[in-house]
Amino acid sequence: MLLRSLFSCLAAAALALPAALPGQSPGPIRIAGSDMLAAEMTRELTSFAQRNDLKLELDFKGSTTALLALRNNQADLAIAIIGPLSPKLDDRFIARPAAWQTAVIAVSESGTSLNQITFNQLAGIYNQSETTNIRRWADLGVPGVQAQRTIRPIAISQRASLTSELALATASAGGEHALKSTVTVVDTAAAALARLAGDESGIAILPLTPPTTPNIKVLLVSRSREDTAYAPTPENLQSGTYPFRLPVQFVFRKEDAARLRPVLRELLSEEAEKMWTAAGFVPLPVPVRNELVFELETL
Repeated sequence: MLLRSLFSCLAAAALALPAALPGQSPGPIRIAGSDMLAAEMTRELTSFAQRNDLKLELDFKGSTTALLALRNNQADLAIAIIGPLSPKLDDRFIARPAAWQTAVIAVSESGTSLNQITFNQLAGIYNQSETTNIRRWADLGVPGVQAQRTIRPIAISQRASLTSELALATASAGGEHALKSTVTVVDTAAAALARLAGDESGIAILPLTPPTTPNIKVLLVSRSREDTAYAPTPENLQSGTYPFRLPVQFVFRKEDAARLRPVLRELLSEEAEKMWTAAGFVPLPVPVRNELVFELETL
């Protein structure tokens, strides 16, 4: 399955690097992470290192690669998207939340009265393996002129974002899933948003709630018609009530906490919020970030 391939092993174990000898500099801080974070995280951390006279080695080639590098003592900090098949690390390592990967379902506000959607409905629109085939807005209970219009689904390429894979894997309850041939696949979130804004029959899976955009409405999501529907807010992602979520985590050895503290504080700061959103991830709620910063002082 696609989700399985996303989190399959990408790197074999390697020999551990020697630790610094007493009295020697421990060397640069080695940070590995998801390739989805590469551009924005590299820019943020390079600037931070220059301002604070720190030496960093950055290697953003993938979450699995990063976790294996950490386990093999080839990295000091992994910043990884954690999925069901991510490598497991033992109790020598600490994992703390960094941000959330999510999937936001959006439609044209002028095109439909729809305000929420269920797992079954979303899978019926996007998943070619789903037994329920939803093609028209009437299939979602939309009345009036819009009812007989064909739904035009939009998704972002899985090379650029995990959003459609996350939504389909979750909504399909772990069953087989692949995008229908009727889905328009684009390369970026901006392209998906632009296409949706110009199509009253469109529906899109996006990585983030769009900034204030005319004629775009974000749908609430529920597991079934009987369940409560939730919005993709940072608070609902943190609590788990919004169902489409994968955690991004900081993973490191406890004995490295003090050395990593400046970097972790920077990535949890208010200033770093723009970096996370530019990379397509939802920052943690402010109270959660504040608690983590406080905890770092005690590790």
